[in-house]
Amino acid sequence: MFVDPSTKRIGLKGKLLRRILRRASALGAVALERYADPAAVPFYEHYGHEIIGQVPSRSIPGRFSPKMLSPKMRASLLGLELPEVL
Repeated sequence: MFVDPSTKRIGLKGKLLRRILRRASALGAVALERYADPAAVPFYEHYGHEIIGQVPSRSIPGRFSPKMLSPKMRASLLGLELPEVL
């Protein structure tokens, strides 16, 4: 997920991520995976996402992108209940 540099540090990216997760959940998604830019890993980890693997980058030869899974959906895959935080 990318946002215009002028909108950084105002919470827009977090709001978008929470909206995506709510919408995916409402549509019945049980897992939401993403391939993150390595520089974005701290952002996703802040929201509880976990690295579950890696894949070769499609845009930069020799580079790998982390494969990440959302926290609530990761818990649902394990049959756990998490409190609503979105």
